[in-house]
Amino acid sequence: MRGIRVSIIVLFVLVLVSLGLNVYLISQLLQFQQQTHTLARELRPVLVDTLGHTVSDLEEIKNSTIEFDVNIDNDFPVDLEIPINESIDIPINTVVPIKQEINTTVMMSLFEGGLEVPVDVTVPVDVEVPIDTVVAIDVKQSIPISTTVPIKADVPIEIVVGETDLAGYIDQLTAALSTFAETADQFLQKLE
Repeated sequence: MRGIRVSIIVLFVLVLVSLGLNVYLISQLLQFQQQTHTLARELRPVLVDTLGHTVSDLEEIKNSTIEFDVNIDNDFPVDLEIPINESIDIPINTVVPIKQEINTTVMMSLFEGGLEVPVDVTVPVDVEVPIDTVVAIDVKQSIPISTTVPIKADVPIEIVVGETDLAGYIDQLTAALSTFAETADQFLQKLE
């Protein structure tokens, strides 16, 4: 009988220890649940606000323009041939005056017998010759050009981010963050 009493006492002590452990675990669980509710109440507005600012910052980046200057200070070699194959019509409309004395020797036949006598003669020429024509000049030539061109310039560059491939990535990231913000907000609402 003594063995049964000891067993009952041991069993009673074990039940009390188990009941104490259960009470402790339930209190810890309630405390954890309270901390979770507090954390969800404090975290929800911060998370929604942060994600909202991040989405608006991404939209601002997408609508921005990146501006910078590129300094160019280089010598560029130019080595080429320019072929010219043209026909150029040149109109000529002028009057050419000719005023000159021409000294010449003329052989004159004297008598019908065939005697020829040289005679020195001066012939005055006073004439204006009108010229009205078009002269076609064919030009077939290659002009070689070989030089170095120095270029020094500051070239302004403007990149509209919304017109680049980056805009698609920003849209995808914005959509993913918006979806995450909605999901996280719903989850944290359930925890409150």
